[in-house]
Amino acid sequence: TNNNQGIQAIAFSRDGQTLAHAMRGESRILVWDVETWEVRYILEEHSRAIQAIAISPDGKILASSGEDGKIHLWDMGTGKLLGSIKGYGTIVFSPDGQQLVSVAEDNVIQLWQIYGSVIEQ
Repeated sequence: TNNNQGIQAIAFSRDGQTLAHAMRGESRILVWDVETWEVRYILEEHSRAIQAIAISPDGKILASSGEDGKIHLWDMGTGKLLGSIKGYGTIVFSPDGQQLVSVAEDNVIQLWQIYGSVIEQ
């Protein structure tokens, strides 16, 4: 994609087979198969621009934060939305993939516990 806006967020899967990115100002994420360079999924649930993307260490979940104040969790196998939580800005998975760190509106760091496709604060 070349719209002269630049890339806002980008993430590689640990196995190097998947790349996800969002262009600056856009609310969709393109998920690529690195071997074929074909788009696997276009993820479009955010109502405002994407701020950050993270892929879990096991490559099963993609998290995206947006200016809409939501963090969406996506199934990397199907491209389906698993759920949403409140938060924005930088997001990161713990090394074991069992937790996700985000930021609340008041700049408080939030720690989310992930149980398969279920997430709890």
